[in-house]
Amino acid sequence: METNTERLKVGDIILIENFDMQHIGDIEKDIWAVYMGMDSFLDYPVLVYFCRATTQKRNFKKNCIEFPEGKYEKYGFKKPCLLDLNEKPYKVEKEKFNTYNITKIDKERLPKDIIIRIVDVCLKEYLSPAQLKNIKDSMSKVGINYK
Repeated sequence: METNTERLKVGDIILIENFDMQHIGDIEKDIWAVYMGMDSFLDYPVLVYFCRATTQKRNFKKNCIEFPEGKYEKYGFKKPCLLDLNEKPYKVEKEKFNTYNITKIDKERLPKDIIIRIVDVCLKEYLSPAQLKNIKDSMSKVGINYK
């Protein structure tokens, strides 16, 4: 059976059931996220990167990407939501990530400009140069060349 990390590509929208890592509210809950890639098999431990979407409309700064009424459906989100680019991306060990029940939403993958904005504003802030290189390698697998 194919693992989560084998079937996902950068920009895929995913639903992770019973997510058990730090977030506001419930101890475990389903979350929507954008898969951003993973480390190479030479890194140890291999980490998987993703950014969580939220339906909460707190006082977000300009560094967010909104999926408002009329746009969220095309990517498979169930409600209007946003990605807060000030929030640290999640880094989960590959083995743990592959234990989650993850549904890949079969709608459009996020476009190149949104993926690049996530990298430029969020990932560059929180990831090491080696981790960013791995993200760039993951991006190249979907035809996004990033300098």
